[in-house]
Order: sequence, then C-alpha cells, then structure tokens
Amino acid sequence: MRVKCYQCFRPRLHCLCSSIPKIDTKIKFIILIHPKEAKKERLGTGRIVKQALLNSEMIMGVDFTTDPMVNHYLDNQKFRPFLMYPGEAPQKVAQFKDQLHDPREIIIFILDGTWPFAKKMLRKSKNLQTIPRITITIKGESNFRIKQQPDSACLCTLEAVVQFLDECEESELEKLNGVQKNLLETFEKLVKFQEDCALDPNKQGYRKGEYKTSEQKTPSKKWLQYGIFYKG
Repeated sequence: MRVKCYQCFRPRLHCLCSSIPKIDTKIKFIILIHPKEAKKERLGTGRIVKQALLNSEMIMGVDFTTDPMVNHYLDNQKFRPFLMYPGEAPQKVAQFKDQLHDPREIIIFILDGTWPFAKKMLRKSKNLQTIPRITITIKGESNFRIKQQPDSACLCTLEAVVQFLDECEESELEKLNGVQKNLLETFEKLVKFQEDCALDPNKQGYRKGEYKTSEQKTPSKKWLQYGIFYKG
C-alpha cells in the first residue's frame, strides 16, 4: 500500500505540498466538498486550494440546508455571502469595487465536486439558492487535460479560484502580488504527472492503447440532455 500525504492527498512520493503557495486574502473562502470528491477523488484540486488559501474553510456534505457552519456565515450580519457559480444575471468581481464602503466581510462559497455533483449540491441546498451568485470571466478553456470538461466554460476548482483572485487583484480588492499564479504551476505538476503515468507501461496508471486527450473524448450525452448547471 502506498503511503499517502493527508494534506494534498497525493502519494507521499509525489506530494505537492512543497509547491503549494500560501495566499493570504481579505476575502474568506468556504469550500463545500462533495463526500465522493473528498474520499475517493485522487485528482481533485479543492484540497490544494484549501491548503493554499489561508483564509478558508472546508465543509463536506451534499445538502447544506441545515448545516450549522454554513448557516452561521449566511445568517450573520457581519458577512456578505456569495456563491461562485454560473447563473442568471450573476455579479462580476469588478462590481465589488463599487461596494468597498461596505464593512461586512465577503464570503465566497465554492462547490467542489464534478459538475453533476455540484449541480446536485446546489439543488438540495435551499439556503445556497437564496444568496447572490458571482461569476468569473472565462479567458480560456480548462488545462485539466486528463479530465473531460462538459463545456468550454467549465474550469476546475483551482483554475476558477486563480481566475477569481486575478480579477480581485485587477479590481484592487486584494493585493497579492500575483502569488496566486503559482498555484497554476502546482496544478501543471499534477496534470503532467498523471499524463506521464498514463503513457508509461511501468506505471500503475498506464492506459493500454492510444492515450486520448480531453479534446479527443466524446462528450457525455447526459450533459447535453440534462444541462450542466443548476438554474434554480
């Protein structure tokens, strides 16, 4: 049995912890992670994000309607909660700049799981449906080459957070000196390692036959039939 690092959840021999930057933000992030993502997903990026963001918490679950920690942040008047998720007329990060006089701490909830998991989490969590949604400007397709994305607008958790922090810095909401971009280097190490394993017949993750990139894979018919995002 391979020894695992219980910080980044990678095999100890391939631990990523030393490459994960420490990012101190004024904005607080609450990462809501699906149980299957937390316990079984080896390639999830949510834990890497949690380790990087000093002002963050992680809560595991599916239905957060009665979760005491989640409701603490939703009900307390000291906080301004938002959900980072596509939706109808969502706010942009730049709009925060017009609200800098507001003394309340900004809380950003992030759903961490596959897109079907995230959709289910939001559908079940009635309390999350009532808070404003915030979205990022997608500047390119996901670089999560070892996973198939259901849409060109879909990024993994780590990529979405980096893009969000980029926009916060551009809007002068955060002063990070670009340290968030170092997370993408950690992410590239994760992706490259898995690609190498898939191509090496001596590795446990070897894929027999021609290795297909995410662009070469056929999109799931379920994504097209049922839609990717929860509309509410």
